[in-house]
Amino acid sequence: MNYIDINLTGTQELYINTKLDNLGVSNIDLTWTLKMDGNDTINPVEFKTGLNESNTLSAQGYYQRLDVDFDGIELQDNIHYVLQGTRDDNNEIIYLGKVFVTSTDIANFTVHPDKYTMKNSTNNFTILN
Repeated sequence: MNYIDINLTGTQELYINTKLDNLGVSNIDLTWTLKMDGNDTINPVEFKTGLNESNTLSAQGYYQRLDVDFDGIELQDNIHYVLQGTRDDNNEIIYLGKVFVTSTDIANFTVHPDKYTMKNSTNNFTILN
């Protein structure tokens, strides 16, 4: 799962596997769409990658790295988005996946903070076979 931190400024990296061959992957013009998961009509966001774009897609071996500057793009906190990549020359969908947008530091992110407590027990059983 890729994460977008809405508190960070500048370029953020997303690691994906597209249907593209890694040779010349940065030379192909692509349109990327972010749609709120479960609701395709609310504020879809588009950005482009390609030769003359500031956002880039680069080959990293068996996967690709998508470098995107999300400054000025309005995304909601703690929401899953569907990320779709489409070739501009033939409208082929080359990537479809999810990203999670959060304002919480990713290293300290937990799904349910302070909701679970460890049960303390003095019963320590040993099972013999």
